[in-house]
Amino acid sequence: DEAMKAQLQVALAKVEAARQAEAASQRELVEVNAALQRSEARTRALLDAVPDRILKLSRTGGLLDFKGDRPEELFLQGGPVIGASLRDVLPPPPADQLLDGVSRALATCQMQTLEFEQTAGGVTRFFESRLVKSGEGEVIAIVRDISQRKRAEADRQVMERRLQEAQK
Repeated sequence: DEAMKAQLQVALAKVEAARQAEAASQRELVEVNAALQRSEARTRALLDAVPDRILKLSRTGGLLDFKGDRPEELFLQGGPVIGASLRDVLPPPPADQLLDGVSRALATCQMQTLEFEQTAGGVTRFFESRLVKSGEGEVIAIVRDISQRKRAEADRQVMERRLQEAQK
């Protein structure tokens, strides 16, 4: 009787220890999940604060994801198509430049910066793109419209030439 009672107490103690371990594991899981949700919220807030277009590209130039306003200013046919190649949604010069930047970013693991222009509807816009390796065979490209800066630089050069000519 006493031996069986001792075995039962040992078994109950093991069950209680297992229950407590399970409860601790559940608490830890809840804490990890909450931390993950906070991290995702911070990341989403950062992405939402960036006014630039963000592209996730494959090694071959496939558009894996896109974030940004006014995609029609960058892409042909009004917007990005997830899964399409850059060659399908951009004219050859910028598509080739971006594909070269993707290759260099993957090969060097260094940020690549390039500028390109895009004409749509008779309006030429200028863009700067920064590309970084983000995973195996993937690159993130942050594309900024720098048209205003380019036009201001061109206006300044014209004014400087006029000033030099006027001083002769």
